[in-house]
Amino acid sequence: MTFETFFWGGLTMAIEIKVPEMGEEIEEVTISCWHFKSGEIVKEGQDLVEVTTDKAAFSIECPGDGVLTQIYYEEGDAVDIGEVLGLIEDQEALDDDDSDEEEI
Repeated sequence: MTFETFFWGGLTMAIEIKVPEMGEEIEEVTISCWHFKSGEIVKEGQDLVEVTTDKAAFSIECPGDGVLTQIYYEEGDAVDIGEVLGLIEDQEALDDDDSDEEEI
């Protein structure tokens, strides 16, 4: 599983969901099915997205707990190995950001 954690705008921790290496011969995958929609809470280890190659189908697991905030590719899209499929942001940080906005 390949993912990177970074700070989004210096406030919210986010995890990049990337297409992992799947072998020397595989250069791209096709998105078959997202199991969650943007805005839904996800847990580490859950099957997040199904991808296919010309030889097999694979599940990409959720790399961490949080909210799936961005989906960059839709079902049917071809995606290169290593590309970022979406972002997961920390639920508590999102809740804190929402409460800060309400106080303004």
